[in-house]
Amino acid sequence: MDNDIWEIGVDISSSWNFINGDLELVSNFDNMKQAILNRLNTVLGEMDLFYDDYGSALVNMLGLKASEENLEFIRLEIQNCLNSDNRINDNFEIEITNEEGKVKVSVLIYFNDDTEINFDFIITGENEVEEDAD
Repeated sequence: MDNDIWEIGVDISSSWNFINGDLELVSNFDNMKQAILNRLNTVLGEMDLFYDDYGSALVNMLGLKASEENLEFIRLEIQNCLNSDNRINDNFEIEITNEEGKVKVSVLIYFNDDTEINFDFIITGENEVEEDAD
């Protein structure tokens, strides 16, 4: 197993697949991506019984016109979610574009050991956040 940045963590894969009788795990970069997508896809306050301030307010932006102002609101909400994860420490860049009716987001996260994670995701018309397959 790759231990380069083990502090990012390990979790059960959100696909809930079994491998040799055990639930599939995600670690390192894949765990970080999954954690960010899970937080963005969870309605803010939905998990208050277990976590303080977990989730995002992206669902409140459903149906908004894709103006520059609204894209900035989306960027700020994603920024707030990233800042909620203490592994990230306000060390990231976010780029948002509106292409073909989809909001595309590119995130670049920097870590103390000069390691970076770069991944893209989209906010769909159903207001779900998913990894961009392009």
